[in-house]
Amino acid sequence: MKRLLLTFCLVTSVASISAARSSANYSIIAESFDSGAVSISSANFTIKTPTIGGIAGTVSGPSPVIVNKSGYAGQIFDVIALSISANPSNVNEANPTQLFASQVIEDATTLALNPSSVSWSIVSGPIVSISNAGVATTTNVFQNTSATASGTFQNQSATGTFTVVNSSTDDFKEYAGDGIDDAWQVQFFGQPPNAKAGPNADSDGDGATNSEEFQAGTDPTFPNVRLLNIATRMRVLAGSRVLIAGFIVTGQQAKKVLVRGIGPSLTAFGIQDALANPILELHTADGSLLTSNDDWKDAPNAVAVMGTGLAPGNDLESAILQTLAPGAYTAILRGINDGIGIGIVESYDLDQSVPSKLANISTRGFVDIDDNVMIGGLIVNGTGTSSPTVVVRAIGPSLIAFGIQDALLDPLLELHDGNGGLIAQNDNWKTLQEAQIQAAGLAPTDNRESAILKALAPGNYTAIVRGADNTVGVAIVEAFNIAQ
Repeated sequence: MKRLLLTFCLVTSVASISAARSSANYSIIAESFDSGAVSISSANFTIKTPTIGGIAGTVSGPSPVIVNKSGYAGQIFDVIALSISANPSNVNEANPTQLFASQVIEDATTLALNPSSVSWSIVSGPIVSISNAGVATTTNVFQNTSATASGTFQNQSATGTFTVVNSSTDDFKEYAGDGIDDAWQVQFFGQPPNAKAGPNADSDGDGATNSEEFQAGTDPTFPNVRLLNIATRMRVLAGSRVLIAGFIVTGQQAKKVLVRGIGPSLTAFGIQDALANPILELHTADGSLLTSNDDWKDAPNAVAVMGTGLAPGNDLESAILQTLAPGAYTAILRGINDGIGIGIVESYDLDQSVPSKLANISTRGFVDIDDNVMIGGLIVNGTGTSSPTVVVRAIGPSLIAFGIQDALLDPLLELHDGNGGLIAQNDNWKTLQEAQIQAAGLAPTDNRESAILKALAPGNYTAIVRGADNTVGVAIVEAFNIAQ
């Protein structure tokens, strides 16, 4: 709307002007002055000046929209919108905040309204009530939550949004005061009430209460079962035919891991050509040497190794106890002075209270025949009634693309339970469970390689890799917990 600037003189007596005054845009009809000479009225517009505080103008139409705008005398203008705000705009839960309304003028300036002149209503969010004076009272929340209120003044309405801050983590409805973060309970159990969300409940039947699972950072709706270690036994040779174990620490927190290199103590189990003096190295993902150990008792933290209850049984064997940041790691087991023999490399998850996990564990080495095949021992930990789904793979021919010239060309894979019973076997992975393995994203790249997908209850398992028709070569055995 265009503006008309009107000028006038103040007088002290009542006057009436019957003739209309017009411009290109407005007509002022039947003007009259009040006795104080501070108001000029007509059937269509009212123009006012205050007695103090400088010059201002007020305009009203047939359905009056009355505003005060400083700096102008008799200016006609449009109110184009209403604006709603809150102060504070971030209010702690169960506390009030003052709502304000302002009219937005066509030149983008604003004119504040008295909150009591506005009609207030709740649109959404944790608002309990809004008083006639525009004071919004909030309720408790389990996380920072937006709240929206509506204000209406005469013929215009608008909404305003503010944030209710979760200032206490344990005060939300029926979840309040139970020692568990309300947001964690809502994440896994939904809005209260829910009896399964209580601190002493064990909703997934894994032997850990919700309180314990909250402290550990684990999922209370999925049994806390995980891969604890894989121990691979095979003949350790020299050069590229050493024993190489890889594992990945997932999550956001560092994980305490024990890696062992076992050799001479195997003679007590009937292994005549055990690796006499193993040496163990731990490398980061880029191949950098993180640390190494020859004889475990010479390690600076030998006392801590002993305290794990997993110290090697022979002083010549190796152990590395390290707290590792999330990432990929490689442990290499070789013999001192290129010694050869049967050896074992093992990786243990020592801190199950940390939500980070050993997501997959693999071992590479030379697969021979008879007793010198590759034997991987897998431990699944937990007491749950459900079983995690694990994929075990035997990789051979696809290693050629990585420069391994003597790769095992046709690996066979067997999976045995803790009593030695055969529970699954596979030669070429596409012959069994092709769709399931592809869906897991773990399909081998060569059709001759082997894979087994199996739900494994907590316990000990053994994966055996050998070559078809007694062939030999370098292969990898690996285990993935796909229920992360």
